[in-house]
Amino acid sequence: SNSSNGGDDGSSSLEGRHLLNLLKALERETKGDGDEEGQSKEGKKAKALPPSVLSSSSFLQTKMSILEILSSMENLYLRRGLLEYDTERAHEMQTKMNDQSMNGIGGERNNNGKKRKRGGLGGKGSANIASILGIDGGNSNSSAGKEAYVLSNLCRVLIPVSSSSTSTAASPSDDREFFLRYPPVVVNATCSVLIAICNHCSNHLPSSTASMEQSMIVSIASQLISGISKTIHLLLAGIEHDSNLACTQSFKALSNCCTCASVLISLAGNRLSRSVKVMENIQNATESLMWYQVGKQHSYDEKLMSEAKESAASLLSSIPLASNPNGVSSSLLWTNSLQLMCKNLSTTLIAFYPLLKRKVGNRRKIREGGYEKLTWIEEVKEKTTSQLERIQIFFMRIDGYVSIIKSFLGMDRYGQMNSDITCAIPMAYLLDILEQMLSFTSVAESNYLATKPRLRNLSVEGGLLSPKAALMIANNIKYHGHTLFQMTISLLSSSSLSYGKQIIRITTSALESSCSKTLRSVIDPVSVVDKNSSKKWLHSSISLRSMSVQSFSCAMQRLGSNAIVSQSETIIKGIVYIVGFLIEQISSESADSEKEMEYEHWGTPLERTKLVETCIETLATCVSICGAYMPITNREMVESVAITCLDNICGEGHGSIYCNHTEIKMSILRFGVSCISTPWSDGSASSIVSRMRRVASYLRFDRNPAVSSSAYTALTICNCLATPRAPPLVIVTRDKKIAAFGDAMSSSFSKAAIEEGINNAREVIEQQRDKAELKKDEVKVNKVEEVSIVDPPNKSEKAEKLPIVDDERGVDENKGPIEQKSEVDEVAVIPPSAEESSSKESYEEEEPKKIQEPEISKDDSPPWSKEELQTIDSKIASSNEEDSDDEGFPMIVDCDPDDEDME
Repeated sequence: SNSSNGGDDGSSSLEGRHLLNLLKALERETKGDGDEEGQSKEGKKAKALPPSVLSSSSFLQTKMSILEILSSMENLYLRRGLLEYDTERAHEMQTKMNDQSMNGIGGERNNNGKKRKRGGLGGKGSANIASILGIDGGNSNSSAGKEAYVLSNLCRVLIPVSSSSTSTAASPSDDREFFLRYPPVVVNATCSVLIAICNHCSNHLPSSTASMEQSMIVSIASQLISGISKTIHLLLAGIEHDSNLACTQSFKALSNCCTCASVLISLAGNRLSRSVKVMENIQNATESLMWYQVGKQHSYDEKLMSEAKESAASLLSSIPLASNPNGVSSSLLWTNSLQLMCKNLSTTLIAFYPLLKRKVGNRRKIREGGYEKLTWIEEVKEKTTSQLERIQIFFMRIDGYVSIIKSFLGMDRYGQMNSDITCAIPMAYLLDILEQMLSFTSVAESNYLATKPRLRNLSVEGGLLSPKAALMIANNIKYHGHTLFQMTISLLSSSSLSYGKQIIRITTSALESSCSKTLRSVIDPVSVVDKNSSKKWLHSSISLRSMSVQSFSCAMQRLGSNAIVSQSETIIKGIVYIVGFLIEQISSESADSEKEMEYEHWGTPLERTKLVETCIETLATCVSICGAYMPITNREMVESVAITCLDNICGEGHGSIYCNHTEIKMSILRFGVSCISTPWSDGSASSIVSRMRRVASYLRFDRNPAVSSSAYTALTICNCLATPRAPPLVIVTRDKKIAAFGDAMSSSFSKAAIEEGINNAREVIEQQRDKAELKKDEVKVNKVEEVSIVDPPNKSEKAEKLPIVDDERGVDENKGPIEQKSEVDEVAVIPPSAEESSSKESYEEEEPKKIQEPEISKDDSPPWSKEELQTIDSKIASSNEEDSDDEGFPMIVDCDPDDEDME
């Protein structure tokens, strides 16, 4: 049956066996159909399942059952891990490992002494764990544990089988002898299960169960990575023969395969240092995916393909974690790989469009970087003559190299386990490449306009792209340059201030090349003198304008106030450009010039809103960073823009269209707070406090919670600035042990008390859970005691176990003993504790709270006589009559301590 009871070992083993049987059934169906169809060897090399197999009902039913089991396994292992927090099982496996290593038992054969069938898991690295669990690629025996079935089933799917028992895949060219038995959707689900196990393991290290899980996965990591590399080749080869739906599923499976291999490398680390061939195979397979182009006959989802390539870039950046057998550290491998990718990117730019500016030092570096090693460039020169195909290849390479460099700089998969890695970034080389990419639009557009129309379709001298082709792709190259620039700048520290001048020049040039002709004629009239300046149009992109503003903001955040001190003119010029971008969008006059908006501002309303938000955020950042170093005239300009933005929130018109968005409201509030909290260069305060307070009061009740919270914060700051306070004569320091609400409140609601309470509560919950499990085990073993509890005991035993109730009203004299007994049997009997039986006085105080009326034996005599009980009842009745007039008043409770409490 396909039922699972969570953490029960027997049910999990049954589920693993059932999954193994389903996988074997799926293999038999695909193999049997291939024999019936009479497929030749060439047909098997196509690596695509026949349509008759994919559409059969038995195949679909088996596939859905497999996917259902894999989905439940993913959810379980993501929460509880492979061992499900079973410390006893982890200790048992660790003990077996130690005993086996002491005895020197190898792992070259199975537990039954037979030769392994699938031939992928018999290496020395998997000797300890694989021999204990019986992990043999899915052929586990009946005595193996549930972990063996899980890992064996995963290996069975991810490690492709050979067409002949003697063939091996030593190189990627030999992968044609292997073919995929399972559809891509099953491979995708299997990778998800393995990713869930690895993520849970890495998040819970160094616990005993997580450490054991790590050892189990690392023991088969090399074989799994080798199988994944073959699977990637097979999936790529099958895309050419698949339908559009299968092509989509293949891209999802490719993305998950790369993520799975990256997680395995991150978890194993330098334990894969001797698996040189395996790492070469996975690198070749990943590069095949990075530079793969889908045929024209397929209509595929570009988003899925880009996600698959991003996963491949992340995998390539994690390969240096495996180190190598020569003793080279991961840090040096990371640095060398990053430098190689930077050289390849620069070489690609110069090879396709050599008109970009470059320094003498860069020429030497590019020549040393191995232009001859990029053999694909020579192939493009010889085989590809169409400019459209060259554009696709050029953009694919630029996009791929940028993604890989971003993954290296972002240090994907370099988590806590690899936190000691220190790497060197070729900052000067990267900045030179970024300057080339950001100036690509200006160079391509100028060259296009300077070339005669009949020569614009011919390749430039020494390059592969024509002026027209370069113009078509120029904005995309600049966009990638901005994304890479922002990632690079985010890694700068105080020791990188020597690159500040070049960074400021790059960002200011990007702002200037993105502004409209109208704004440029106002700020820099000299730049409009060029005869071809009126014919240019690439600067009109709103999205690139937003990216240039973001790059300027990132540069200001990293360089700090040193930027405006050392490069005042350049920084002020950049701020003026940003103010101009904002005024063009929110000014009321811009609504009248529809023709200018059409030709000078390419973008959707959403992109324009993003531009307004980015400009406001950047101006707020500049005010906070520059502070009093900003000249008075420029500060006055910035605050006048802030007043315009604040007025547009509460007003109507063209500017309010953008200023009434949620994100822009929050940006304006932050802009206003930066202005009123930062003094001017002459020491004076801002004069927009009252206006800021009015706007914040207006936005307090905004329907967006984030805007309302920001408005309350801004209003608090305005109140603090508007209300002058005299300096204190005495500086009061508050003791940490004393809180504003007294000792009792501080002891109950302090941080330490809350943490201690949480830890104590966790311990109590764990103890209760352990007790509940012990009780369940006792109930299963001692079933005879349950029967004895149901049987009614005799009167003598019952009288000994019943508690004493000092209340004669529990006995009704008008009823016989049989009637009294029948009422008592219906009440749940709770035996007294040791403390209750030891002290009679304490029991008399606590017992009236119970509602039980147990049976009283004949030998027991009540403590009160019948006359005393009647007197008590009459007093209670009279007190109720006296208080009947005071029903509207609350009950008065005497909380004074009693005499016993005082003693």
